[in-house]
Amino acid sequence: MNGNKQSSTKTIILDAAEAQFAHMGFHGTSLRAIAKEAGVKLALVQYHFGKKVELFEHTVARRANLLAEKRTERLDVIEREAAPGNPSLETVVACFLEPVFELRQRGTEGWRNYVKLIAQMTALEEWKELTSRYFDPTAHRMVLLLHRAQPEASQSDVYFAYQLMISTMITTLSDSGRFESIMKKRKSDKDTHIRDMTIAFCVAGIRAACSTVKP
Repeated sequence: MNGNKQSSTKTIILDAAEAQFAHMGFHGTSLRAIAKEAGVKLALVQYHFGKKVELFEHTVARRANLLAEKRTERLDVIEREAAPGNPSLETVVACFLEPVFELRQRGTEGWRNYVKLIAQMTALEEWKELTSRYFDPTAHRMVLLLHRAQPEASQSDVYFAYQLMISTMITTLSDSGRFESIMKKRKSDKDTHIRDMTIAFCVAGIRAACSTVKP
């Protein structure tokens, strides 16, 4: 199998795994189901990725690394341009949220499935170490920048505000169909409008919380 074909096969398997894990959860998904979704033999899935838990980590890492790279580029710019002062809250929040919205706009189900997968991970203790490994480096930088943008707030309040921003992002991007169920119609808003509303909501919420909640 040449390099390009092998890479393509691995991508197909990862896409299938991502969809299965997102909709069925880790424990509700089997390697056999992933192989069927990918249209390949079970042995090929095991050859490329080994055990199910190893495939799960590869599935998480693929997009986590890309997202971290894009956020890191923006964080570097913000830190450089703000020095020696403090960045604006709007800039910091946009730095964190815009990349995932932009990636999701590429038109595939992949990023939507991925956000659903991350929502499951953050809710379960068993994935704490894996979540920390792939998301903590960016999280630490984000909390520090948020604190610089809201220096009057305690670090613990800033961290909790960051967690609330994560929850908002996941709920918005996982696209469960809840909006359509309540409104009895399909969404007409463009992704850019939803992105801007999410950023504005998070900025206003963080600013209000950090200025009114006392440690």
